[in-house]
Amino acid sequence: MYKYLQLFLFCVFVNAVSFAQTNQVEAKAAYLLAEESYAKGDMKSTVQYLDEAGNKLGSVNAKILYLKIMAQRELANADQSYFAKLDSTIALFQKSPDVSTFNEDKVLEVAKIKLQLKKEIDQKKIYDESRAGISGVERDYPDWPLGASLATLRDKHPDVFRLLDNKAYKSYIMGNFYIIPNADNGVHNFTIVNGKLHDFIAQLYNFQNDGTEHLKGKEAFAKLSEDFQSRLGKQSPTITNRTDCYIEDFSWKEGAKVVILSCNFYTSGNSSATIYIIDHSIE
Repeated sequence: MYKYLQLFLFCVFVNAVSFAQTNQVEAKAAYLLAEESYAKGDMKSTVQYLDEAGNKLGSVNAKILYLKIMAQRELANADQSYFAKLDSTIALFQKSPDVSTFNEDKVLEVAKIKLQLKKEIDQKKIYDESRAGISGVERDYPDWPLGASLATLRDKHPDVFRLLDNKAYKSYIMGNFYIIPNADNGVHNFTIVNGKLHDFIAQLYNFQNDGTEHLKGKEAFAKLSEDFQSRLGKQSPTITNRTDCYIEDFSWKEGAKVVILSCNFYTSGNSSATIYIIDHSIE
């Protein structure tokens, strides 16, 4: 019986050693693939292979974390949503057991990235706060301040009113409603109430011949709606189905002010998005 127990324990030990050796080999292979991906500029694959290497080892070391920081730094340069992940990886690196024996120049490099990242995070926070709420959306259009007098708008947009004052564009003014001739992206119509800017509509994009699947329009609108919801709060869209188009609207209200983000997907294959900003306190 004792011999069988010895044999069983020996088999367990051999299997454990074999398993550990296999994991170490695969961890090394994953790290080498991460280095190759980094050299090719494929930062997402670099991070994925490094995560796999850490999983195979059962832990991460300074070497793995350093390369992950370098890859995430590049990703964060293009997409600020990686700031939090990069900050977390830096914290793990500085707490890793072998960091004290790691390359001094690389440790210093990580310290510099940490300081730079803190500054960028602080700047992003200030920027995000400046864009938050309806007042933040209004700041996207500094030349169209709600409540501005018609005289002020004439001063800010002389070319627009030069056209509107032309008899050839007489039909572009319908009472208090003004359509800007030849407008593309940007503000293309506005309403004056009692001599003040009551609302305006700005086009954000217009994809001609987007196809029946509206791939460009859907991708662009997904990014727009995500951005606006991060600035104004989560909302569910209102869906309108017409014979000529499918419409998605997001709406936000703060006091007397309203912002509406709208996208039209036309059966003709075109897709466009607009933003409508209104101040109902102007009567």
